[in-house]
Amino acid sequence: MYANDTPKGIFPRFDNGIINNTWDVDPNMITTLGPYGLTVPMWYCPVRPEDFIADNTWCIQSRGNQLTSLADLIAAVTRAYSPSLAICYHAWWVPRKGSSGSLYPATVPSTNAWPISLTDTQSNQQPILTDRAASGSSPNPALLGNGNGHPFNGHVKSINLLFGDGHVEQHKAVDIQMRYYGNYYNFY
Repeated sequence: MYANDTPKGIFPRFDNGIINNTWDVDPNMITTLGPYGLTVPMWYCPVRPEDFIADNTWCIQSRGNQLTSLADLIAAVTRAYSPSLAICYHAWWVPRKGSSGSLYPATVPSTNAWPISLTDTQSNQQPILTDRAASGSSPNPALLGNGNGHPFNGHVKSINLLFGDGHVEQHKAVDIQMRYYGNYYNFY
């Protein structure tokens, strides 16, 4: 797919001066990945159907149709903040330039950065996509609520991680850690 179209196998990176967190993406990501097979259901985790239901309801009420196209998706996921900021229901860990002007997310200390290409040695060690898990108030993963990762009984039960080499791992709640701070704490 996309990375195979570039000489160095670069993962999609869409810089945007207003993004801060791993789930903040430029809306151009949606339109650019459409020809590579991105569909509306891929934007949503099937374990958290309420995310799709809320966006679909908004689409019906505001646009007069169900959420079926990438144009509908862009309208739904940019409505909260800005037409230039799409909120993803996953976390995209591929480094890109955001509001700070430098690449983010960045590890602290910068010892095992997230991969930018298929050939990066860390592409099988650091994920490029995870379920979204966020906190605006605490870096403690034990305090993550029902709207994060794979919820169960009001708490996070697990989170899926997709790696650049194509394998997927599941982190149980006890394995989840805060990995990056933008203007929210970002976990997996």
